[in-house]
Amino acid sequence: MRRSRRSGALLALGALLVAGFVAPGRAEERIQARVIQVREGGVAVIDRGAEAGVRERAVFDIYQPARVVKLPLTDEVAYVPARVTARLVVVETGPSTAVGRLVAPPEGGEPAVREGDLAVSNPLAPAVNVAPHLKAVTAVPARAEFGARVTVRVEAKDEEYDRVYFEWEASGGLLRQSRTTRPENTWLPPAAPGSYEIAVTAVDTAGNRTRGAVRIESAGFTGFSKNVYEARGQRGGQGELFERLQDLAFDRDGTAYLIDWGRERILGMQDGWTQVLKTEELRQDLRLDRAVAQQGWLYAIDLYQTRAVKLRIGPKMLQEKPAVVYGGRGAGNGRFERPLDIAVDSLGRVYVLDGSEERPAVHIFENEGRFAASLGSRGKETGQLERPVALALAHDDTLYVLDDGRKRVLIFKGLRFVGEFAPGATTDSYGDVKVDPLTGRVSVLESSTGRIRTFDAAGRPAGPVFGGLGDWMQQWRSPRRLRYDDKGSLYLLAGEGRVIHRLDPSAARELGRWGGVDLSRTSRIAVGADGRVAMLLARDYRVAVLDEQGWITALFGGEGSAPGKLSEPVDIAVDAEGNVAVLDAAKKQIEVFSPLGAPLRVIGKSGSQPTELYDPVVLGTDAERRHLLVAEDRDRHSVKVFDLQGNLRVVLPGKAELLEDPSGVCMSLGGRVHVARAGGELWYFDLGDQARERADVDRAPRTRKSSLRAAGGSAAWAARCGW
Repeated sequence: MRRSRRSGALLALGALLVAGFVAPGRAEERIQARVIQVREGGVAVIDRGAEAGVRERAVFDIYQPARVVKLPLTDEVAYVPARVTARLVVVETGPSTAVGRLVAPPEGGEPAVREGDLAVSNPLAPAVNVAPHLKAVTAVPARAEFGARVTVRVEAKDEEYDRVYFEWEASGGLLRQSRTTRPENTWLPPAAPGSYEIAVTAVDTAGNRTRGAVRIESAGFTGFSKNVYEARGQRGGQGELFERLQDLAFDRDGTAYLIDWGRERILGMQDGWTQVLKTEELRQDLRLDRAVAQQGWLYAIDLYQTRAVKLRIGPKMLQEKPAVVYGGRGAGNGRFERPLDIAVDSLGRVYVLDGSEERPAVHIFENEGRFAASLGSRGKETGQLERPVALALAHDDTLYVLDDGRKRVLIFKGLRFVGEFAPGATTDSYGDVKVDPLTGRVSVLESSTGRIRTFDAAGRPAGPVFGGLGDWMQQWRSPRRLRYDDKGSLYLLAGEGRVIHRLDPSAARELGRWGGVDLSRTSRIAVGADGRVAMLLARDYRVAVLDEQGWITALFGGEGSAPGKLSEPVDIAVDAEGNVAVLDAAKKQIEVFSPLGAPLRVIGKSGSQPTELYDPVVLGTDAERRHLLVAEDRDRHSVKVFDLQGNLRVVLPGKAELLEDPSGVCMSLGGRVHVARAGGELWYFDLGDQARERADVDRAPRTRKSSLRAAGGSAAWAARCGW
């Protein structure tokens, strides 16, 4: 009885401590609540809301209740006081409830919260930068079939108004983009039916992350057909987007604006450059050069009249007078002799770099056109300009000016020079400087070598040096301009305005390129499960891989007999892992490359034996892309089946009247091998379950014949192979 009274007293004391001593400050400033729900993703709900005085960004301490325990050895009763196990930062309030993000307690460690825990407001707690709050992730439509487009949207909120970008993942199908700054993406359902998860992670500038997901039902491939299909786009030939780009500008909604001097127009592109929003013809008296887009306006250098202009983006934007004109030809403040670059800060002020030989400077204007200030003076000393070529603004309005004369990048903050750094060797020539809007890192282009260097905001090296001059991936010709989009991807204009390279400076690699490759020389194509298309440019001895948006993501091969080189490429295929297989008739083997073009392995051996390749002419795969099939002509007339590791699994000996002049080969899910002949016939071979699993050169399979023309041509052949 005495021990029971003692335990009750201790618990009463613990309750008093929690109620009256948990947080400093006046009692009327504290609000007590209970946790009524704990959600996934570090979110909790308390039973007090706006009616009780709870406001957004309020901080609550979450307490583990005090308890009394009995020590096992001494049988003594001990009191364990209440302690803070987490903090809750309110992000949304209702009349009687509030939703908050859970963060670590003052002592550190992971937050630990259970339903029923006590929550007490702490007005003296330091402000916490919490992760973005995801209210909902939705998909429209929620059920779709293969070939449809599903729009996935996320409703997000950041309490500190930090810039937020979104990282996307899918358990199947294909996402248009892996990272966006807009809270939406497009998902392409796969051919296989099922339920698929689309996950999105919201990341703010402080690095805080919140994950959400939505499930979408795919009906798979339903066998639909149309009488007429419309072309969605074109690559190569006269259908290319541009001819000679002068500059490229990105608005915050993801729209890209391309100033094309070759075709004398401006293109507005969206949805990964698969959709042309608008086309405006350039006027002869408005020669636009460097440009920047911001909130529906295009700011650009007008070389014809030596000025900068502000144009409202919309129909007939180039037929109307500019909304605002900045500066003009002259030598005074706010006047230009050789305008080179332009930028707009967060307050709407316009910065124009003048490369005048006598007075190089950065001129700053208010958005309505009034001159505000100028920065810089001519000279070779620290903080002076000798031959400036480009400028860039960071998200905090820090100004960077690249001077190719002094080989320095000058840094200005608040209209004041604060420092400079050398981007590289003094013997190199430098062409452009731009700042990543997400990380604040500074990228500098060495135009003489093609290399791109990355620095932090203070000018310290912050990444590997990459790039160079050449015609392969990670190389470019005549590099001129750098531009960042709203997702942090870096774009390089090169090839005298005929090529755009999309880069990832943090990984020091090229993500893709548009232009610069003559796709009209394509002889064979193959598509991968992820929608990428491999194109064999046989006369150039090269392979180009394009993603669904038309960007060239890999370019490899080259003439030669060494590993990774091609002597007489005749056909191409893509396996289940996305690797590209190229059949080389001269080397009599299959060269296998990674999706990015790295040589992986060689399959097959040249020779006259039944298990060797003698006259390979056609390459194909099975329906699951787990095997590679080679059809041979001339004296051999056979089909050989290899697994992806290069092991020969089946040899199908044929006859000249069956396999002469083969034009295509594939294998269906049931193990039936189909061979198309140039004469319009389709022969198919039944392997049998046992023959498919081992090399078998003795048993002749059953053969049957059908007419490709009667069966519907190559479409019927593809359907037979399960494609």
